[in-house]
Amino acid sequence: MTKKRKPPVVPRVNLLDPAVEPTDAELEALMRAMAREVRRKSARTKQASEDLLAACVRRGRLPRTPR
Repeated sequence: MTKKRKPPVVPRVNLLDPAVEPTDAELEALMRAMAREVRRKSARTKQASEDLLAACVRRGRLPRTPR
């Protein structure tokens, strides 16, 4: 019997609220989760990734582009 992998914990951050500053670690985790979603091609991905990108740009750091 194989051990089931737990899905990684994705921090719940309101990216649209400029008052809430997500930490670098949270943004990093969100980017990783987003990359997973993009591979899965879910319907909500496009809006969520745009929000994430906007949050990154506000912080002045662009996410690494997926290869």
